[in-house]
Amino acid sequence: VGTGAHILLQFALSNTQMVRGLILVAPSAKGAGWLSWLGSKVYNSMTSWTAENIKDFLIRRWFSPATLQNSTDLVQFHQHLLENRRLENTVQFIRADSLRADLTHALPDVACKCFVIAGRDSSMYPDSIDLYSSLPNENQNALLELHNVAVLATEEHPQVLAQPIELFFKGYGIFVPQPPPSFKSNRDSHS
Repeated sequence: VGTGAHILLQFALSNTQMVRGLILVAPSAKGAGWLSWLGSKVYNSMTSWTAENIKDFLIRRWFSPATLQNSTDLVQFHQHLLENRRLENTVQFIRADSLRADLTHALPDVACKCFVIAGRDSSMYPDSIDLYSSLPNENQNALLELHNVAVLATEEHPQVLAQPIELFFKGYGIFVPQPPPSFKSNRDSHS
């Protein structure tokens, strides 16, 4: 998701024989833009940024306006997770993301199938669409655009993602649904 998708894409480009497929949620192959500026500001002037400012920035980046308004339990859960992290680690994460490499030139070299999930309310949405459009073998890749979703599509609407992800795995023969167990009665076993 987000930065993790970028890292996995970089791994897939470096290790083509090891990766058969990628599920990329809110990915960007581009180097950082405005986030780079913000990350360097946060990193260089931690005195002007409080933990609350950083938490608010990340929550608003991760969730759609609809989720922020209607799913208070989910948002509060992630706020709580951020409160339990050291501020310095969170700032380092933002800084690392702001320094990410630009992979757009290497997208034609992606050798595996990709399933790109893009939330329409995400700041990464245009980058996700550009990434999908730049992938080779377009008949092997899939794009799922979700409305009222931002970066954390897996958190905002996991039920919507279950079937498309299952179908992606089935394409590899990885996911084979098991039939429900059959129970034999004692009568059946003695016949």
